[in-house]
Amino acid sequence: KGENPGRIPVEFPQKTQCILNEDAAAKLGVQFSEELLAKADAVLRIQPAV
Repeated sequence: KGENPGRIPVEFPQKTQCILNEDAAAKLGVQFSEELLAKADAVLRIQPAV
């Protein structure tokens, strides 16, 4: 059938990103620290409809 899983090499990502979703966090009652927000690559915030 397919390849033996033990023979498939492990690959690691070259770059990772930290993206925080403030709307989802608020719904779960989670607050991000200022330190984490400063380190994040992106912070998603839902814009209220105008």
